[in-house]
Amino acid sequence: MSVQIDPSSQLGFNRPLTQTVKKVLLVRNTNAQPVAFKVKTTAPKLYCVRPNSGRIEPGQSVEVSVLLQPMKEDPPPGAKCKDKFLIQSTFITPDKEGVSLADIWSMTESDGDGRIHQQKIKVVYLPPEGEVFQEAEESHFVVEPSKYATARAPTNGHANVLDTFIPIHRESTPVGHERSPSPGGEYIIAHEDTTQHETHYGDTPPPAPGIVNINV
Repeated sequence: MSVQIDPSSQLGFNRPLTQTVKKVLLVRNTNAQPVAFKVKTTAPKLYCVRPNSGRIEPGQSVEVSVLLQPMKEDPPPGAKCKDKFLIQSTFITPDKEGVSLADIWSMTESDGDGRIHQQKIKVVYLPPEGEVFQEAEESHFVVEPSKYATARAPTNGHANVLDTFIPIHRESTPVGHERSPSPGGEYIIAHEDTTQHETHYGDTPPPAPGIVNINV
């Protein structure tokens, strides 16, 4: 079975979107075996994710922080965001214990018996907290890409990066203009700050440092 994700279907970001907005995905392993997971997105230039990959022991969970980078101006009311996230997970079987996460993914993808579970989450724009937008004529803010790219993680090296991070690769396209899909139209793993968190969760010792998924 796949991991449980909360929220399970959509991730809402409250306006104003002209500042960094942080939301949290809870990824829970309810299986009897440890699992490896990673997070991908259709808009890798717009989001930073921490952690973007890792290992979760049976019965354990991890909070994945998702940061939406500041926009030049808020999308108009009724604008529909077409960004999506893809959470992939796979069992870490006994024969894969002691193997790096990168190699586990490689083995699983090439192994005909291996299985990768995929769960999609769409992004929605919400009104400021405490406010409600009236229904307006629908307008599409982005062009929906066909595949996903890995989400990025903050890299400024500060302990409180999730509260203070200002992305250096901002999306500069004016509101209402189309954004390009991920390179090659494929899912790419999110950028990750490997200095500020461990990618291993539970009681088992963490894997060797430097084992992360970055832009592919």
